Amino acid sequence: MTPVTSISLIGAAILTAVLAATSLRAEPETPATPEKSVGVSAETLAEIMLADELQDIGNRRLRMRLITVEKGGIVAEHSHDGRPSVEFILEGTSTEFRDGTGRVVTAGDHVRADHTVTHWWRNDTDGPLTVLAVDIYEPHEEPPY
Repeated sequence: MTPVTSISLIGAAILTAVLAATSLRAEPETPATPEKSVGVSAETLAEIMLADELQDIGNRRLRMRLITVEKGGIVAEHSHDGRPSVEFILEGTSTEFRDGTGRVVTAGDHVRADHTVTHWWRNDTDGPLTVLAVDIYEPHEEPPY
């Protein structure tokens, strides 16, 4: 094999490797937009009739918050009048107090709070209590947590 042939073969090998690597990094083809959902289920855990809660939507907003209450922490008593909320316990155990009665909620439980609810929470876990809370609120309102 001559030096020119060797260089040509090496060049061809390098070019082949570069082309192969480039084709591996190519963006995946965008699939057609699906018209039907597959493998999906949904379960309504709680709902609140907003017509009963809000007379005028005004500047209200829908928000989702991740609330963490440290071991032994307390969420002060507060009202949900004008601020309906649904909350899902992600981690930990808490006692929710309303109407003078405590109710234990644990990971996987949910709490529904409409305009009639005034309550407070105590974290009864050795670690943090984590709650996913979704509510409708006025931006100037500051909740106790």
